[in-house]
Amino acid sequence: MTIEPAPGGSKTVYARFGIWYDEKQRMIHLTIPGSGWFHTTVSNDSGSRRYHPNPFCGTAKVARARGKMAERVVRVDPVRD
Repeated sequence: MTIEPAPGGSKTVYARFGIWYDEKQRMIHLTIPGSGWFHTTVSNDSGSRRYHPNPFCGTAKVARARGKMAERVVRVDPVRD
């Protein structure tokens, strides 16, 4: 598991995440490999309780940049960048 404190004693930590898109669920899964406890999902569907458009679009961009997500994601609701 890769979770490390930021240098300089700040309250920030850095974690290595696994990201994948489940086409059937239309959700992005986020995990911290090796943690045994961290696995969550985010959705771009405003009707879902997992609806989080900013994290969804950001992680989708990362996955697409690495060829791991073919679907072009469009925000359901306008969100300020």
